[in-house]
Amino acid sequence: MSTSEAILIADTEVNDYIAIAAVSFAEYLPQAELIPLPGAPIKCHDFVFWQGLPVPVFSHSGTPLQHYPPSSALAENTGTTKGSVIILKSPMLGETQFVAIKVSSAPKSIMLSDLPEEYSKPMNSHWLQAAIACIPYDSYVIPLIQPDKLTKVL
Repeated sequence: MSTSEAILIADTEVNDYIAIAAVSFAEYLPQAELIPLPGAPIKCHDFVFWQGLPVPVFSHSGTPLQHYPPSSALAENTGTTKGSVIILKSPMLGETQFVAIKVSSAPKSIMLSDLPEEYSKPMNSHWLQAAIACIPYDSYVIPLIQPDKLTKVL
């Protein structure tokens, strides 16, 4: 990645910053309808419809082996909820797929050349398994997410 490449910085739903290459970004949805997937891993227990496609929504809440309650346990709560997500392009098997990540606000666009050269506090992030690199941002070290790695960390 060149030092003048655009990236997006996003604050996930639990105040954990991540970075995404601007070329991977498709859209920010501030009030997406999140549809639950009973029995799915907790890190991906919702999906959204975007441009007519079902798109899995990733979050870092829960632990890797924790699963969303099965459908019988959701009998009382089967409705959808609203939430902010970013849609990312993920080239898999030669075609473009899409994934979404829950965020707390709109992503901020910056250039890598705008980042400070020195930083002090390492970021303890659950997103590191999906990262291709880590970059300094706002006195933290944050993971640069590769969208197609998200499906491999479940």
